[in-house]
Amino acid sequence: MNALSQPESRIELFWFLNNLLAIPVSAAQGEDNISVVEQWAAHGDSPPLHIHHSEDEVFVCLAGRLRINIDGKDVYLEAGGTAMAPKGRPHSFRVESKDGAHFLAITTGKDFEGMVRRVARKATAATLPEPAEPTEDMKAELTWICAEHRIQIVGPPLH
Repeated sequence: MNALSQPESRIELFWFLNNLLAIPVSAAQGEDNISVVEQWAAHGDSPPLHIHHSEDEVFVCLAGRLRINIDGKDVYLEAGGTAMAPKGRPHSFRVESKDGAHFLAITTGKDFEGMVRRVARKATAATLPEPAEPTEDMKAELTWICAEHRIQIVGPPLH
């Protein structure tokens, strides 16, 4: 994670794909189901292109540089920058900064957080996990779990 800030020790940490995540605000905490997922990711990290069918996703860059692709158009975020991927629109992100990125993903429903909790594993350290290329079985499982949470994978990660 280099120069990026470290997570608070009191927050439960997860390894999700090749990222370190925390969920400082869970959808279960309030009536509006707002979820805040804090993420730390390495240079080049990108999830598959996907569509959230039930919730908007707001990205807030805290450190580093992100390229957010929404409907085929790139938006670049640096610390303090914000972008929204409206539900129903294909989107992904890619970490462009050499030292990685620290950012928030904020949603207004339980689907994204629920998917993260199903796929992630408890982190044993406040560090990024060992990077791993997903197998075809892992990709199929992720696609299936995403579909259960009204998230559709529609393309590869960004390059």
